[in-house]
Amino acid sequence: MPELRKRTHQVRYDNGFLSAAASRPPGAMKARGSCRLLAAKKITPIIDRTYPLADPAQAHAYLESQRQTGKVLLLP
Repeated sequence: MPELRKRTHQVRYDNGFLSAAASRPPGAMKARGSCRLLAAKKITPIIDRTYPLADPAQAHAYLESQRQTGKVLLLP
């Protein structure tokens, strides 16, 4: 007989209702939806700046300045 995977559930109490949901990292469903929209080219991320992976301190300093208007990426 094949081994069945044990599934864990969380029970939540929201607005007076009990609900059980399969354990997932927070935001997993939103991430899946975002990936679908990116793949369909319905949304485009705003990339403010890119920095070399070898210099994360420079990217971090820019983030701390709070001047970014989009995502800051470290690239290899």
